[in-house]
Amino acid sequence: MTGMPTAGKSTVTGLIVERLQCAARLDGDFLSRLIVIGRVGALGEPADEAARQVELCNRNLCMLANTLSDAGFTPVIDWVIPSREQLDFFASLLRARRCRLVVRHRSPCS
Repeated sequence: MTGMPTAGKSTVTGLIVERLQCAARLDGDFLSRLIVIGRVGALGEPADEAARQVELCNRNLCMLANTLSDAGFTPVIDWVIPSREQLDFFASLLRARRCRLVVRHRSPCS
């Protein structure tokens, strides 16, 4: 599941995994914060290091999703995927899996 910040991704992915029999919620924000010293946020500087860390997080999310899927769990990824390039990257790493992309958005009135 992807979408803009504060769109409700974490709430919805939490509700989804509670309803599945064997599931795991993979939170990209949590995973990216595992880097304690030297962490650069997605829009931080230097930009090349920020991009490297986003790619590392994306790779790790997909690796965890693949491993959990192999073990019989349904992985539900909660992370912002801001570009077609990053979506294609995810798709290439999850190629052997059946995936669904859900884009969460909020109404301007909500």
